[in-house]
Amino acid sequence: MHARLRLSRITILAAVVGLALVIGCMRAINQPVRQAEPAGQSTAATPPAADAAPEASGGAPESVPSLPPAAETAEPDGATFSHMVEPLTARLFTIPGDARTPALPAGRAEPAPTIAHRPEAASPPSDTAPPARVAVLTPAQPAVPKPPLTEAPAAPTAPATAGEEAKAPTKTVLVVGDSFAVGIGMTLAETLKPAKDVRLDQKGKTSSGLDNAKFHDWGKTLEGLLQGTRPAALVVMVGGNDANNGPGTEVWAESYRHKAADFLGIAAKKGVQAYWVALPPMRDEGLNARVKTANAAMRAACESGGNCRFIDAWDLFTDEKGRFADEKTIDGKVVRLRAKDGVHFTMAGYRLLSDRILAGFAPNLELSLKK
Repeated sequence: MHARLRLSRITILAAVVGLALVIGCMRAINQPVRQAEPAGQSTAATPPAADAAPEASGGAPESVPSLPPAAETAEPDGATFSHMVEPLTARLFTIPGDARTPALPAGRAEPAPTIAHRPEAASPPSDTAPPARVAVLTPAQPAVPKPPLTEAPAAPTAPATAGEEAKAPTKTVLVVGDSFAVGIGMTLAETLKPAKDVRLDQKGKTSSGLDNAKFHDWGKTLEGLLQGTRPAALVVMVGGNDANNGPGTEVWAESYRHKAADFLGIAAKKGVQAYWVALPPMRDEGLNARVKTANAAMRAACESGGNCRFIDAWDLFTDEKGRFADEKTIDGKVVRLRAKDGVHFTMAGYRLLSDRILAGFAPNLELSLKK
């Protein structure tokens, strides 16, 4: 019986050695099969384009799903006997814990770690294939707010040189009134061009007057014009519309005189010298009579104040008998001075009137019109 027992131990030892050899052969045979897997089957670790579609199209999944274990994939494992070998060897030999972990087939990537979705990482869809997912190792950094846009400071203007200051106008002539003032403003601007130290400020308004403050309040307008500046001369020509629309009575004339005086008082408070231009004769006899009444009222208001000079130009537009004249002979030529309406002037008439006005205030301003 003792010999039979020894024979049994030898037999068991031989069986163990043989089994180890078989296992080694099986592993050697199994290794080439794993390496021979097609490269196309090893891309299971790379997410297909469809996985990135929700994120690229604006979807916001909480996390990108990790890859399934190798045993759950549809691809068959080339290690045909691995499911039998490892449990059997585990019972026969002491196998370290690391050795029990089955090795992944050659060419198969490890499962990608779970990546927390960051909304700011989403990119618009493109025609190119999405790159492989990469694990985010650092936490998402909060977006740094951009500083508010501010306007660039204006470039500092260079100070005017002594020559530029000398060329700047030092005197202002302010022209106010109705359509007559608009006309003389145009011709005065042309005449005053050679005077480099004078600037003309034309503020005439057609259809205006002193009677209709609802249409245009000349008193309020003058206060605004003199608030920020002090002209060297204030030229006033107004009253044509008032004479045309007014009754021309003594009561009206007295009321109109007060209105003209109040208007001039605004300039007097600012210390501005005024030059009031009289209305010209009119072709219509009724209007001509009312114009004479208005001129008398305006002259009285001007002469009662200490800051006004009345400029009369009646003789420039009448004939030898003092009657209305459409045209006159000037320097041997017949020149038309009045418009067809018998009220306004032609450009030649405005120039003639402007010369008379300029002769009235130029000496006081010491203007030099030499070129």
